[in-house]
Amino acid sequence: MDVFKGDLLDIDSLRKVFSGVDMLFLLNAVTGDEFTQALITLYLAQEAGIDRVVYLSVFDADKAVNVPHFAVKFGAERMPETLGFSATILRPACFIDNEVMIADVVRKHNVYPMPIGSKGVAMVEARDIAEIAAIELIRRDRGSCLLRQSI
Repeated sequence: MDVFKGDLLDIDSLRKVFSGVDMLFLLNAVTGDEFTQALITLYLAQEAGIDRVVYLSVFDADKAVNVPHFAVKFGAERMPETLGFSATILRPACFIDNEVMIADVVRKHNVYPMPIGSKGVAMVEARDIAEIAAIELIRRDRGSCLLRQSI
């Protein structure tokens, strides 16, 4: 399997990258034009005939639409169906990889030293998300799929 990198705002580069491609893992940047990136990419994926898409969204995107980043992700989640193809939506919670300041404590002592009380927090490693995305693309290639996966 070949991996390609494209500029999600450059239509011509995406068309070149998508030529001959039949599956897509979409992870777009958290920026002011995040929704535009997703729309362009998904429209061009449809145009290119890509039929296996895994989209990295965010946990509870449908419940927290008052948060701009979540609203963008939820809007992008609905686009594949609107465009006439299906996608697997991954909705991870917090990325443990982002906890740089406390990483040593977590690794050395197996504790999460944050004042969260008894609530707990669901965290996931980027490698695990990548593995799930790859498994799902392979599964889609074989004709079966998960619909939505919160991780």
